[in-house]
Amino acid sequence: MWNLWKARNFLIFEGRSFSEQDIVLKSLKEAKDWQAAQLALPKTVSKPLAKTVPSSRELVHTCFTDAAWSASTGVCGQGWIFLDPQGNAPLRFSTSRSFVGSALTAEALAVRSALNALKTVPELSSIRRLEVHSDSHVLVSTLNSKASSKELKAIIHDIACLGAELSSISFHFVPRLNNVIADSLAKAALFAANAFSPRGV
Repeated sequence: MWNLWKARNFLIFEGRSFSEQDIVLKSLKEAKDWQAAQLALPKTVSKPLAKTVPSSRELVHTCFTDAAWSASTGVCGQGWIFLDPQGNAPLRFSTSRSFVGSALTAEALAVRSALNALKTVPELSSIRRLEVHSDSHVLVSTLNSKASSKELKAIIHDIACLGAELSSISFHFVPRLNNVIADSLAKAALFAANAFSPRGV
């Protein structure tokens, strides 16, 4: 069609004419030249779509810990729960311990017990990234500053060693009203321990 239009213009403006055969042959030649040029062009290779990688936030588990301590008996109850990255499927644990010197020590022991559970409970063995929440502001500040009093030195060291086995760990303060499950577990463990203790009340 293009060559036919050009032949018309040559005839009108320059008085030159071309036969139908010349026009057809020229069109065929230009078509072949165009196809050859297209084959010579580098082919674009389509890249496969990149797989969607879950964000690191999706892989973080959450742990809430708490402790209840009796000054009269020196017994503490400890409670902690683990939540999956979506905040579901809580796993609940509790224990008790005697000869505990203070409420702060009891809170630190609860965190250590929770981290120990990562090594002893099969359902928790796959956790590699963890956020630990405690309603003890003093303990959280101590853990984040990597400083400790003589009273907590050994426990803080144990927590640091256990945390070093994970890909990441962080410690956060949480108000008691947002820590009711761990709190109730700790109080129940303390009540049970005191009930069966010769010094229980």
